Amino acid sequence: MMSKKIPKVGDKFHRFIDLEKLEEGIDTEARTVQLAFASEEPYERWWGIEVIDVNRLDLTRLNNSAALLYNHDPDALIGVVTRAWTDDDKIARASVRFSESDLGQEKFSQVMEEVLTKVSFGYEITAMEEINMVAKVGDEDKKAYRVTASPFEISMVSIPADDVGAGVGKSIDKDIVHGSAVVESKDKLKALEVSVMEKEKTVENEVENTPTIDTKELERAAFEKGQLARAAYEKEVREICGLVGMNEKADVFISENVDVKHVREALIEAKAAQDTQEVSVVRIEAGEDLKVKRDEERVNQLAHLINPALKRSDVFGSIRGPQGLLKNIMKESNVDVSEMTADDLTDSLLSRDHSTSDFSIILKDAANKALLESFDAQLAVQNWRVMCREREVADYKEINVARLGESPDLVEKLEGSEYTSGTVSETGEAYRVKDYGRMVSFTDRALRNDDLGAFSRGLLQFGSSAARKESDIFYDQFQNGTVDGSTMYSVARNTLQATTSLDIPGLSTLRQALMTQTGLDSSAALNLMGSYLVVPPSLYTEAQQLMNGQYVPTQVGQANVFLGTMQVVTDSRLPDGAWYMTADLSQIDLFEIAYLSGRRVPMLENRINFSTDSLDAKIKHSFAIKAIDYRGLQKATI
Repeated sequence: MMSKKIPKVGDKFHRFIDLEKLEEGIDTEARTVQLAFASEEPYERWWGIEVIDVNRLDLTRLNNSAALLYNHDPDALIGVVTRAWTDDDKIARASVRFSESDLGQEKFSQVMEEVLTKVSFGYEITAMEEINMVAKVGDEDKKAYRVTASPFEISMVSIPADDVGAGVGKSIDKDIVHGSAVVESKDKLKALEVSVMEKEKTVENEVENTPTIDTKELERAAFEKGQLARAAYEKEVREICGLVGMNEKADVFISENVDVKHVREALIEAKAAQDTQEVSVVRIEAGEDLKVKRDEERVNQLAHLINPALKRSDVFGSIRGPQGLLKNIMKESNVDVSEMTADDLTDSLLSRDHSTSDFSIILKDAANKALLESFDAQLAVQNWRVMCREREVADYKEINVARLGESPDLVEKLEGSEYTSGTVSETGEAYRVKDYGRMVSFTDRALRNDDLGAFSRGLLQFGSSAARKESDIFYDQFQNGTVDGSTMYSVARNTLQATTSLDIPGLSTLRQALMTQTGLDSSAALNLMGSYLVVPPSLYTEAQQLMNGQYVPTQVGQANVFLGTMQVVTDSRLPDGAWYMTADLSQIDLFEIAYLSGRRVPMLENRINFSTDSLDAKIKHSFAIKAIDYRGLQKATI
């Protein structure tokens, strides 16, 4: 019998396989490689023979963008796992993407050259059970165990580590051991004199030889291991903070679970802010990158104060309001703010003191971030966008949209005759982008009171109002727009159906009218199909019943032929007394919205106003919406 203990749940191991033996797919342009990393072939461990249960592998961590490493070194990151899966042949495979870093490029080249051909993976045991077989290695019988595992990284390795002698890995940490491959092929099985045979066991032998695994003990051990790791992390953070005399920051870092690398960066910046000669060299070397990161965080913090729905972080220290931000900015310009009052800080800002110049920039960026979040939240209710194309234009000049007729019909070419020419009609619509905007002020009283309330409410309301303005203009065009100088809905254009109820016969009437719309050059039908049912709120329930019900609402047992044929669109801007059916944009143009290039969302600009002692912000949104073609629209009056 074995004298060494079997592993516990939570123990970590490595296994490897030859890349050259895999059915890989390599995309050189995308820098991706498809590889196999695990199979059910037995591996020799000091405690016995291990058989990975491939079908029960927990691939959650791998499918969460796990690391692709070199030689299991966490500091040698060469790529990322993009996807991991298991196949019917009981092989676990993954698709990995190599980084464009120097190390990533080097290892990808070595894989392409078939120089780097070994694949290994790190995993944690989540469950194991003894199986009814033994393996003979030399003169020693070894028990076999089926292992359920949770892989956490994949590595390209130059030389697989061996644990037959020592049993302790050399690439990660002392808790992770590497496996020596007992089996990579049947030939290697014979070479290692490993034979697997069914073991005839009596009930007594099973009781005697089966290892007893106390699950509660394993859970306790795993908990204690996590507690030890947490204690080691907290100890390291406190030691780093103590070295620079900033013990008070340790609790903040620990509560936010800031990793050790970012703790060091934050402390370097905090010391730099003290303007000591000793730390000034550090600022020269690392200050610029840290300033960018710090200012980005300040933008996020201020944006969070304006709009609490946005996330924030406090790696570089927290701010409670505009004055806290002002103080930090002025300290970095070597201004002593220890005795400055709220009035002093506000006067410095309103007088455009050079030491406060970053404040307006950060406030502008934060306000734009909060404004965008508020605007985007309203886009979800702009269900009219399915009927509206989007484009960008360079300026405020007139936009001309051509509307082409259909291609001419083909005609027979008689023997010896020439091909005849056809014509394509063209009409068009013209419109231009307009500006819409408002002002909001951050008064000196709000600054002195450290209050963002009114300013925040104004910004969030403007974000919503910008989206509402788009909807107002769209539905005005939808109901009252003109095409070729005439109203879109008329009997002459076959787009207006009078006294038509929202029911099966009414839907049939509008569908037929859409299908029989003709082109600009001939009487040929366009065969347009209804894709959207546009109704006021008063008809919304009936429209949903018609589109989602298996049977006609008012007639028991009659099948609903319009089930699922159209998407229902509703809006409070649509008055009672009418409903609409429209085609899809893939069939014909309907409406178009144009934005100035790079300004699809409302923008904010700010300035110091000497006349009112305030920080003024201007919100501007530039766009236009225009009806393009009437033939994909149908209106019914009730």
